[in-house]
Amino acid sequence: MAKRDRLEEELRGREPDHVFRATVGSEYENTLSYVLCKVFLPKTFDGSPFLILEPTKEQEKGLLGTFEFRIEGKIGDESSCGLNISAKSVYARTRYNKHWSDDIAESILICEPQDLEITQFLSATKPATDGLFGTLVLTPSILLSPSMIYDHHPNGEIKAQIVRELLFPLDSGPVLKFEKQFSYEFFPGAKRMTENLAATFKEQIPLASLPEVISDLDDFLLLVSFADRHRCVCNGWTLGNDQLVTQHYRRNVVVPPKSEHSVSGTLIDLVHAKEFLTSVYRKFKDTELKDLIRHGFYGTLGGQDRTMERAILSMFAGLESLTLFFRKESNFELILAESEWKEFENGIKAWMKGQSTLKHSAEVRNLVYGKLKELNRPSFSEVFKRFVDKYQINVSDLWPVTGHGSLLDIRNRIIHGEIFSRAQEWAMSTAVQNLHWLLEKILLTILGWPIEKSRVSPTALRFMCAYMDWREDKEVFS
Repeated sequence: MAKRDRLEEELRGREPDHVFRATVGSEYENTLSYVLCKVFLPKTFDGSPFLILEPTKEQEKGLLGTFEFRIEGKIGDESSCGLNISAKSVYARTRYNKHWSDDIAESILICEPQDLEITQFLSATKPATDGLFGTLVLTPSILLSPSMIYDHHPNGEIKAQIVRELLFPLDSGPVLKFEKQFSYEFFPGAKRMTENLAATFKEQIPLASLPEVISDLDDFLLLVSFADRHRCVCNGWTLGNDQLVTQHYRRNVVVPPKSEHSVSGTLIDLVHAKEFLTSVYRKFKDTELKDLIRHGFYGTLGGQDRTMERAILSMFAGLESLTLFFRKESNFELILAESEWKEFENGIKAWMKGQSTLKHSAEVRNLVYGKLKELNRPSFSEVFKRFVDKYQINVSDLWPVTGHGSLLDIRNRIIHGEIFSRAQEWAMSTAVQNLHWLLEKILLTILGWPIEKSRVSPTALRFMCAYMDWREDKEVFS
């Protein structure tokens, strides 16, 4: 409650950036018109925008029990250089109701929009154009950030010189230039500078193509995140032309927590960044079953900032997706075709009915029948063996995936609720690291990138304790 009170106090103490009458539509298709709405934009682009709705007593009844809704409204119109404000997904965060008397009440709804979009119309006289260009705002990334030298002057002025920058063309059209942008907050006697990573482009893209561009960008940033070992996402954009400027706050993506990650901690060294991204982007775009590869990437990133048990479950889910990719690619999902299996299954059932231990109990037979379909699925051990053989992935230097005390064994023990000893908990951190390296090795191989040009090569890992000592730690689980 204290945090909520502080949020209300902070917003109440600020002048809203925009005030308008909104049309509010709820998940139950109720629509309310002319609801007073105040917009509070973040001081930096990676912050959260907030809305304060101040409905009348009658309007407040229509919002009771509603936690998700959409809003839209205007300030002025296009001919008078007005604003359009909308959000398709808005979550109610805090409600305040004060009843002064039977006929006087005050209602306040503090909300967080997930996709707030504000369009400023600049001119209604210039020729209409559908093309947009501008800036995509990103979360930090070592591989994408330009390298800069800062020159600090005695008067407080700071000059920056770019010594390395990356340009990358997306298949959907724009050529992205990655650069740092700065915003400033001023305080009495001081100012604070905030640095943001952005991707700018000058090629005009049709408004209708924007979803395709953002989807393409998301895939590219997933590859960047994998190479960076740190999640990078697009959390908004500012696009425009001679007629309008659109600012979009994208908060329906998981923004990675701020953390320190160094140049030496990336999977791919900076010197190979452009070559790597160019190569694997093309390979990924040409690959079928992309969703399974994406889940493999999510597995490598999902093991970060979690407990060891959750990290193993998350990364093993990614490994399962990659083995399913292999099974589908190699037509190895089933041992027998459906028609062959049906004949085989009927034969087993007929044989079971004649067995002395089963023929007198339909209930026991049905329990066994329920397990029969598992016989037609190849074991994980066999699938994984064929997988690494086909792609020629050397995993002999890492903690084994199958067998007693293996990564699979540890995963299964977690799922079945086994309580681990203190020694096993310590050893599990080594297992987590080995599983992470394994996933990275597999993904690099699928994408056609040499292991030797990464930080999961034997040469790069030879000084890592988890790489050298996993055999001793594995004995704890045997």
